[in-house]
Amino acid sequence: MITLLRHCDKTGEMAEAPLSAKGFAQAQNLVPVLAKLGIQRILSSPFLRARQSVAPFAKAAGLTVETSEALFALKSPDLFSIGPVA
Repeated sequence: MITLLRHCDKTGEMAEAPLSAKGFAQAQNLVPVLAKLGIQRILSSPFLRARQSVAPFAKAAGLTVETSEALFALKSPDLFSIGPVA
């Protein structure tokens, strides 16, 4: 199974824009949700906001976040969106 996750709320549009306070809370709220999915590997965009979005889950699951230049922002942000996590 492949699970796609868009980054959490961010402070800006630059590649190295970090998550906002709301985004960090969203990332923490993702931990129990993602834990139920049996995720065994994490691939992330190299963008800081993407790495920060999965970091709490990766730490809790004992997984390393691998980055790939092949992962990039979609032109249509709501293409796969099911709504915010809290």
